[in-house]
Amino acid sequence: MKKGKIVGLMLVLALILSMILAYAKPAPAEEKMTDIKIVSAAIGSGTYVNIVAMSAMIAAHSKWLRATPIPTPGWIDSCRMVGEGRADIAGTGSIDITAMMKGIRHFKGKQYTGLRWLWPFMFPRTTVATRKDSPFRTFKDLRNARVAISLPGSAGETDAKAIFDALGFEPKKIVYMAYTDMASALKDRTVDAVIHTYSIGAPLMIDLATMNDCYFIPMDDETWNKLEALGLGYVRLPIPAKTYRLQDYEVLCQAKGGYMVASERMSDKVAYEVCRTFWDNIDEAAAQNPKVIGECKETVKTTLNVPGPSPMHPGAMKYFKEKGMLK
Repeated sequence: MKKGKIVGLMLVLALILSMILAYAKPAPAEEKMTDIKIVSAAIGSGTYVNIVAMSAMIAAHSKWLRATPIPTPGWIDSCRMVGEGRADIAGTGSIDITAMMKGIRHFKGKQYTGLRWLWPFMFPRTTVATRKDSPFRTFKDLRNARVAISLPGSAGETDAKAIFDALGFEPKKIVYMAYTDMASALKDRTVDAVIHTYSIGAPLMIDLATMNDCYFIPMDDETWNKLEALGLGYVRLPIPAKTYRLQDYEVLCQAKGGYMVASERMSDKVAYEVCRTFWDNIDEAAAQNPKVIGECKETVKTTLNVPGPSPMHPGAMKYFKEKGMLK
C-alpha cells in the first residue's frame, strides 16, 4: 500500500510538471546573452571614447547584451571590419562609409552595400599643427616641412592626402606615425608639423596642445576651394577660439561626419537595444566625458534628420522615432 501511494504521488507530480512545461513560454531570443564587438579609431581618439561609453552603458542597462570596445588604427579599418563581419558596430567616417558602399578608394574591388548607420556622433576636424616658434604658417609652407601623418590605411592618412591633392604637392618629407607619438615628435622637433583628425576636445588633441606651444594653421579659402572641387565630401568647420591652450583665434578646418554604423546583418532588436541603452542614459555617459559625449549629443540634435552616407538601420530608426527625435 505504501509503495502504491508513492507511485501515485510520483504520477501526480509528473502530471503537474508536464502541465507547467506545456504552458510555459520559451524565453524570448533577446533574453539570451548576446555579445557584440564595437570598433573605433585608436585609443585616446574621440571615437574610442564614444565606443567605451557605449559599452559601459550596455553593460549597466541591458540584461542580455554585452559589448567589447576594440581600437583599430583608424576609421578605414573599422569600416572594413564591419563589412567583413569581424565586428558588429564601427565608429567610422561618412567618407569611408561612402567609399565602401561604392567600392572605391581603399575599398576598390571590395564593395559592400550592407552598411547601415545608427546615429552621427561627431564631425572631427583635420588640424594642421606646428610650433609657434616655427616658420610654417600657411598650407603652402608645408612644401618645405617634415610632416607627420597617421599610419597608412588610416582615415587620418586619407584626410592628409586630400590636403596634399588640393595643394598639388607633397611636403619635403612625410613621416608616418601613430597618433600617440605625434605630440612628442613635434616637441622633440623630429617633425615640423603634424596633420591629424580628431574630435574637438579629444584627449590626444589636448596632449598635443599641452606638450607643445602650438600654432594651428587655418584652412584658407584658396586651399578650401581646391579641396571642395575634388568632390570628396568634406565640409569646412571651425574650432572655436580658446578650445586649446594658447589658441586665441578661431581655426577653420576640413571636417567629415562620424557615424556609428552596423551591418544590415545586425538584427533590429540588437540595434534597438544598443540605441536604447546609450541614448536613454546619455547624461550618465556624458558625466564621464562631457566634451566628447557632449559633442555627440549636439551632433545628433543637429544632424540626425539629415540624410546619412548609407541607409539608416531599421532598429535605430524605430528607437529614434519612438523618442520623437527622428521625423
